[in-house]
Amino acid sequence: VLFVAGFGSSMLFGTFVGGMADSCGRKKFAIFFTIIYALSCVTKHFKDFGVLMLGRLLGGIATSLLFSVFDSWLIKSHNDAGLSSYLSK
Repeated sequence: VLFVAGFGSSMLFGTFVGGMADSCGRKKFAIFFTIIYALSCVTKHFKDFGVLMLGRLLGGIATSLLFSVFDSWLIKSHNDAGLSSYLSK
């Protein structure tokens, strides 16, 4: 159940977290990722099922942020620096 909860929350939040990061700021969401992931790691030290479930849900959200926010932030910064022509070669 815990294993599936992590994938389920990643699937659910992954559908809209990229758009939220685009509108609210990618750097803020990158910082938000570190906080969410740290909280997810802390919950693994508890034996209570509810706390473990919360940790898996937070881990799923962190995974969604990890695989969307950092890549788009890098590409946006690269384009803003005028280096996009190097990507097409």
